[in-house]
Amino acid sequence: MELDNKNEVKESLNRLKWVFMQLKLESQYGRNALSEIRPYNNDEVSKLRDCFLELGHIIEVFKAKPDLFPILNNIFKELRYICGSINNLKNNLVLGETELFEIKNFAILVSDLFEAAKSEDILPQKLIDIDLKPVIKLLNPDSIVTRSFYIHECWSEKLKEIRESKKNIEAKILSAKDSNEKEEFRKKRAEIAGYERDEELEVRKKLTLQLKEHETALEFTAKNIGFFELTLAKAEMADKFGCCLPEIYDSDSDKPIVVEMAREPEITESLRKSGKSFTPVSIEVQNGVTLLTGANMGGKSVALKTIALNTDLARFGFMPFAQKMALKIPEFVKVISGDLQNAIQGLSSFGAEIVELTELLKKLDKSSGLAVCDELGRSTNPYEGSRFVQALSDRLQSSSSYGIIATHYDGIKTEGAVYYQVAGLRRLLEEEAKNKSISCSNLNELMDYHLIKSSETSIVPREALKIGTLLGLPETFIQSLKKLY
Repeated sequence: MELDNKNEVKESLNRLKWVFMQLKLESQYGRNALSEIRPYNNDEVSKLRDCFLELGHIIEVFKAKPDLFPILNNIFKELRYICGSINNLKNNLVLGETELFEIKNFAILVSDLFEAAKSEDILPQKLIDIDLKPVIKLLNPDSIVTRSFYIHECWSEKLKEIRESKKNIEAKILSAKDSNEKEEFRKKRAEIAGYERDEELEVRKKLTLQLKEHETALEFTAKNIGFFELTLAKAEMADKFGCCLPEIYDSDSDKPIVVEMAREPEITESLRKSGKSFTPVSIEVQNGVTLLTGANMGGKSVALKTIALNTDLARFGFMPFAQKMALKIPEFVKVISGDLQNAIQGLSSFGAEIVELTELLKKLDKSSGLAVCDELGRSTNPYEGSRFVQALSDRLQSSSSYGIIATHYDGIKTEGAVYYQVAGLRRLLEEEAKNKSISCSNLNELMDYHLIKSSETSIVPREALKIGTLLGLPETFIQSLKKLY
């Protein structure tokens, strides 16, 4: 079951790839945090609610201070990844000059970041008490704080004397006129440079030992600052795309998943670039089974993808692309569709569906989640395919999960199920009544993709014949079809 959970989480993360690509993550810390995200579970309802409250607060701050996110983002952009140096510190290895330089800059930038975030009350509580100014003071002995670093003479009187000797020798090299004399001075300088390196090593040993006192603070900051950057990026993206703060039900709730005016963001952006618009999805998915019917090319698959993706976003702590969403945390989100990776591995399309269906049925026996099934059984004959859909509909209705099945099969009837259908040809028929031409180029634009709740029915809208007629099938073929209907 643990492996099943890992596969299910992996599938969800794959669905969210496009959304993740919209996040403005500038540092390795933020990218690491994104790679570590996992869905919240039913024991973490309060944590998820707090997550969304935090996001809502940050969005309000960003709206009031539109320049704040770019300022913070620029700081993250400058942060070098120092976890290797921290590990060396933990392992009692002497830090090199470059490592000391990077730790100093990390402390300076993080202090600036924390100060800016504290002033707007958006710094996470876990980071509020972190103070890296002692690290800056240790590695910056001058009164003026600079981003540069070198082994300062104030840390060693012996080092100061060695460098004075080296400086004197260098002056003698420059003033010497005899080549043999110059060579002697150069040998002497090389000898002194060796003493200098030895003493610099002693200084680095002392600095490393003193930094050990701040090892915990450095490690804690490096581990958690990425999650702060991720939170800021999530808020910025949610504000940009007009996402909503979802309502999270208690874990024992059986209220329906409410989705209002939801969008599939990747498809929405693709349509926008073509001068078209996405039809938002509004639906209530009840505990049990919800059946969605409609003609092919009616938008059922996109609707299901929209529901699954936004449910995944919410359970991973991202604001959904919708005007409103309310749900309890699902223990899984399982999608069965025609786009199955198993088919690539040598299974037939129907065989791949059976593999996915088997995994879903195992999950239904042990946990409560969201099952999204798109045209189950499409790859086998209609007689058998419709019976698979009927059996799954009955199984979902008897489970504690939420299920939505899109189907074009007639006769699927489950007691207590809720039925929706795609509005479909409504707009197209209105245009036809106005004697406007219908073609392949404008057919999609004339389809109505809104979901309509219908009275309990097992009749699938029969729109294929109408579409074929409008697109110019020969009249003799149309007449043959009508006889068969």
